[in-house]
Amino acid sequence: MAYAVIDSDGTLSCAVGSEDDDTAADTASDIELEDNTASTIMDVKDDHDFGDCVIWAIITVGSETGCNPAVFPPYSSGISGIELQDYAANVDEDTVSCSLGGTISIDDAGTEIEFS
Repeated sequence: MAYAVIDSDGTLSCAVGSEDDDTAADTASDIELEDNTASTIMDVKDDHDFGDCVIWAIITVGSETGCNPAVFPPYSSGISGIELQDYAANVDEDTVSCSLGGTISIDDAGTEIEFS
């Protein structure tokens, strides 16, 4: 049994950020499951905001601390065997890296759909 991440009522966190952000289930492909938008390993928002970033503060010698992530898909690892338009569905605890050095993880999937 597996649970796919859907909608945007869950939370993401960054290991070097000070705040959580909403999940990114706003796909360009608009994959719909049970009247909700589903998230795949390729879904990465372009406007993440994790509050203050420890790494960015170091890079800018403290003059900038706001989150300015550069995140490129895919998430790892998705749900094995559950593909939505050729990509694995996201699941709790999937992670993706920020090019600044942080690791972003799905802490709470929010609304989920069960696959069995």
